[in-house]
Amino acid sequence: AKRDAPAPPVVAPAAPARSASGAGLSGGGGKSSGPPERYKAVTLIRGKARLFKDGSPLVYGGALHPPAEALRPAELVRVVDGVGVTVGWGPYNENSMFRVRILRHASEQVARANANAPKPARDASGALLESKMPTNPAYELVPLLRERLSAALSLRRRGLGLPNAATTAYRWVNGEGDKLSGLVIDILGPAVIISSSALWCEVHRDAIEKAVMELSQTAVTPLAMGAELFQTTVTPGGAVSAGPVAAFVLWRRSEARLKQDGWAPAGSADIRAADTGNSAEDSDDDTDEEEEAVEVGE
Repeated sequence: AKRDAPAPPVVAPAAPARSASGAGLSGGGGKSSGPPERYKAVTLIRGKARLFKDGSPLVYGGALHPPAEALRPAELVRVVDGVGVTVGWGPYNENSMFRVRILRHASEQVARANANAPKPARDASGALLESKMPTNPAYELVPLLRERLSAALSLRRRGLGLPNAATTAYRWVNGEGDKLSGLVIDILGPAVIISSSALWCEVHRDAIEKAVMELSQTAVTPLAMGAELFQTTVTPGGAVSAGPVAAFVLWRRSEARLKQDGWAPAGSADIRAADTGNSAEDSDDDTDEEEEAVEVGE
């Protein structure tokens, strides 16, 4: 009697390939949800990744290997695990106990929604071509700030009904609670007070002010007053009017906490100028708190 031929061996499906550059966290369909490769990477020590994949925003120095490349103060970096998979993205500070303050986790829905961002172009040697580097809005600072500020404002206005006719003082942004570690924003009537207690806020001040100014008039407008009193109009000459009470912005430094983060008054101004290309005045004020007025629409 003939015997049946043996069944062919079962071959397990190949695991999805992971980016050697650590440019992504594998999501549905093998999509990469990580930030663009133009950001340098810092690597978590073995056994430390789970804490940050679960959402912790503060990466201590003891959780990271020394960076393989030199990094500027508050340079935005990718935080990757031991096999190069991106866990999060945020500013790096070698002088702080918090080496990275994660502003975006790779597990966030918006990061996965932008998973199909085009891959960066490379030359014949494999080097990245900076002039053809694609962008991913999930990992660009100003769009991220707009997203975080809008979410925080929506929570206060829709969830708490603030500001209103009885209360025009409230906290718009509360640091880690609103996923912006080191940044606090308070509303006091028409005043928008930005409190900086982390080096990244000083280095990226222009981006923060830009995002805040776009939403500041809404943030100070009491809900009970009605939209008709605060309707934005444009005159034939191009001037914009945003209502009878104009918001204004104050920048407030928490110097004691900033110094713990490696900031010094004169050095901070130099860092900001080098990072943004804009001039900044040095400060000799030795007080713990320092305020600077910024006009909305400036």
